[in-house]
Amino acid sequence: INAEIEALAHHAPGSDGGTGGMQTKVRAARYATSHGVNMVIASGKRPGLFQQLLHGHPAGTLFVRTLPRR
Repeated sequence: INAEIEALAHHAPGSDGGTGGMQTKVRAARYATSHGVNMVIASGKRPGLFQQLLHGHPAGTLFVRTLPRR
């Protein structure tokens, strides 16, 4: 997650930096990936989304975990 992604999240509609906005989601993605966990941001209104993700179908935006530097 770089400065460009954070800037896009900052300018997203309804993103006030509080709860539920895109800034909050990107902040959560940064936290998750820096702790070794992949994260997807996707619409919760899409029927069957969770099952699609579990079966490897692309849906939403995948943030891939970062590996610790050695």
